[in-house]
Amino acid sequence: MIDHARYHDLALFGLRSMFEYRVLGDSDVEPAKVLRDLIEGGVRPLIAVDDDYRPIRRVLVAYSGSVQSAESLKEWIRLRLSPEAALRLLVCEHPQGQAEHLLTEASIYCRAHGMEPERQYRPEDAKRGILAEAEEWDADLLVLGSSARSWLSATFFETTMLHVVRHVGRPIFVGT
Repeated sequence: MIDHARYHDLALFGLRSMFEYRVLGDSDVEPAKVLRDLIEGGVRPLIAVDDDYRPIRRVLVAYSGSVQSAESLKEWIRLRLSPEAALRLLVCEHPQGQAEHLLTEASIYCRAHGMEPERQYRPEDAKRGILAEAEEWDADLLVLGSSARSWLSATFFETTMLHVVRHVGRPIFVGT
């Protein structure tokens, strides 16, 4: 999959259905781990979709200020895959003043590209905050950055992205 996806502008994966039909062989393979392997293999941007179709009307961008989250936000904006969708920027964990600064900067970028985002701050950790906001706002798609953590560290310390993939049940976009 990595070799085939490298030369495409966007990779779209129905991760859970790949396992139900045993495309990857073993039934104990976990979708979140395959997604991590695809990302570490350079397959980006990509959209991982859930089994149930959802029209994309609300896009939630989890923004931490990291290079990875900024790149995912920019990639989503540049691709214009759902230009009519409502866009909400979410910052979690940071002190409120820092969160407001991050939201302001990201909003300026969005407006410069013709999109007017809503802004949301949640003081809890990103793993809980993203899942809670996706549920409460009824987001149809999440935009996430992926850290460049090694396989070993990701094995022992679950990244926010992997945690969200395992628990959200909604499509996820991961940019370059």
